[in-house]
Amino acid sequence: MPVSEAAIERPGTPPFAKSANVFAKGALVLMLVFAVLYPDQANLRDKAAGARAIGYPLISFTVPLLWLTMWKFELTSKNATMKLKRLRRRLEAEPAAGSPQPAEEAVLAP
Repeated sequence: MPVSEAAIERPGTPPFAKSANVFAKGALVLMLVFAVLYPDQANLRDKAAGARAIGYPLISFTVPLLWLTMWKFELTSKNATMKLKRLRRRLEAEPAAGSPQPAEEAVLAP
């Protein structure tokens, strides 16, 4: 199989990174739920806890979604490029229908 048709492999994410990611997002959600349930706590009063409870999760999940979207677009683009190259090679290899075939050897009269 040519190199251009090789499967694109992505290295796996280390288990520690996955665990840290899940833990951080879970802690964020728990703290924001606490801020919504108890907005009058002394440390949350007059600090826009409600707006932060909406904004922070949106921001924290936006970056991974953008990354995933861009990664999908990149794979789609690479796939389309490979298909286009394959089609071009096939077109270059096949003579056009109805076109005259090249002569074996032309004999020139003196």
